[in-house]
Amino acid sequence: KGGTIPVVSKSVVKSMNGKGGRPKYTAVMGHVFDVSGDPLFDEGHENGWYNAFVGRDSSRAWATGDLGKDRKDDVDRLEGNLLHKLDLMVDDFKAKYAYKGLMGGGFFYSLDGRLTLEGRDVELDLVKERKSQAKKSVDKRRYPSCKDDGATLSCANGKLPRLRRTEGLRCTCVIAKVAAKHDDDFVTLEDCADDATSCAKIIKKHKL
Repeated sequence: KGGTIPVVSKSVVKSMNGKGGRPKYTAVMGHVFDVSGDPLFDEGHENGWYNAFVGRDSSRAWATGDLGKDRKDDVDRLEGNLLHKLDLMVDDFKAKYAYKGLMGGGFFYSLDGRLTLEGRDVELDLVKERKSQAKKSVDKRRYPSCKDDGATLSCANGKLPRLRRTEGLRCTCVIAKVAAKHDDDFVTLEDCADDATSCAKIIKKHKL
């Protein structure tokens, strides 16, 4: 065992494929779950989309959507947003399925349940990504997105629509004083008056 968390070897996870009365296991980011009874993991079921993930850790495929070459647990060089997606998936699976423990002998954990060197690198990347996501969450509360009806971008309560450079030109709603103070970050939309609360959506020029 790794601390108080059980360790399930990679070979045992592989054997838990639902055949011969055995349960069905899958793993995400080195965390093992019993998904028996969920039709999404049933081979032959019309909704059995996830059967390809049974008996293995297919973290990379969960992140990329590539069931061909990415059905493996090696998440080396995955972008931070994809690691964040997997991080949230682990929490979601813990809420939905029976948690069996850590998968030993894989990319993330050794057979005694310790993080591998690769697993430590992923944890460090996740710490950075969690901080980045937390900042983005704060920014989106502080500067909510513009209302987009397909033709116009608008803001309520007298706020002004501005494209924010540090967020990849996301259209944000900003009070005039802040927009003026940080005019190096907030860009007025093309062909839109500085004090307008609604502007035409010009896709080509701003790549929204």
